[in-house]
Amino acid sequence: SNGVTACFIWFEHSAEVKIFNFPNLERRLKDKKFAEKIASILSSDNLNMIIADYIKGIFPLFFKKVSTFLERENINASNICGGIVSTFVDNERQPGYIFSEGRIFENCFSIIQLKGVKFELGLSTGIFKRGPIYQITSGKGFFIYELDGKPAGFLPKALLKHIERKKKEYLWYTPLAILNEKGELLALRTFKSFTNRYIEVWAPIEQGQKVKLAVVIPEEILRDTEEVAKNVKEKLGTAELAINFSCTARQYTLENRAGEEVEIYAKVLNAPIFGYFTHGEIALGMDKRKLKLHNQTSVIVAIREEKDEGSGKV
Repeated sequence: SNGVTACFIWFEHSAEVKIFNFPNLERRLKDKKFAEKIASILSSDNLNMIIADYIKGIFPLFFKKVSTFLERENINASNICGGIVSTFVDNERQPGYIFSEGRIFENCFSIIQLKGVKFELGLSTGIFKRGPIYQITSGKGFFIYELDGKPAGFLPKALLKHIERKKKEYLWYTPLAILNEKGELLALRTFKSFTNRYIEVWAPIEQGQKVKLAVVIPEEILRDTEEVAKNVKEKLGTAELAINFSCTARQYTLENRAGEEVEIYAKVLNAPIFGYFTHGEIALGMDKRKLKLHNQTSVIVAIREEKDEGSGKV
């Protein structure tokens, strides 16, 4: 269905919002220190939420540079979250437009900083891993060319072999899990397309990474959502607003139960919930070390305004 959803926030104490808009990202990349400048903004102790257009893959690749800089400079990234906007018209991907300060921005990403709020972040996957572990022996950007020295296209072809309608969306039920050296989950990558020679995914990969097929089942997704919500609630306590960035592929695999995830967050956190479907979610990796662009996950941030000292307001 078509429509517009809006969220209006009224602060009762001294909380503030600051918005940074960066349109025309491709042009800005000519500035070799631009990633460093963005990292400097994100180094704030405030809650930083990023809303971005995919920009034909330009933003995910740029975001990777920002994340690397944050890690190298040992800058805390546990207060950063967000998502890439998703727009489809007649099954074709369209540009995502950002409306801010009375203007319409194209090829843009924005940083929304909330000062004077308490917050807690959660990341839900709801997957379990199965099958052999593969190493990306040749790959760059969004493309995996070889797995264990073999042309990568063999894997999606095998997954779709006995399926009559070989829709690429069916591969969303089996995303790739990126593993660390201990075999622990770092992030998920959703299939975008494939040929006999390569696999294309929705977020960047690195040559040498180890990956394993994951399986998503609605019951497991929702069970994990509830656990994440309870953990956020336990750490924050009272929440006045919850914001959710949830992958489009995740909603697809939830099938007719997609609405239940929002209901779980709202019930456990006991707060109004707002958000949108994404083509990439921003949060720390599963190891809580480096800021990652995830696929097929749900990022939740619960917020409440800090109370002014000496104020009688609640």
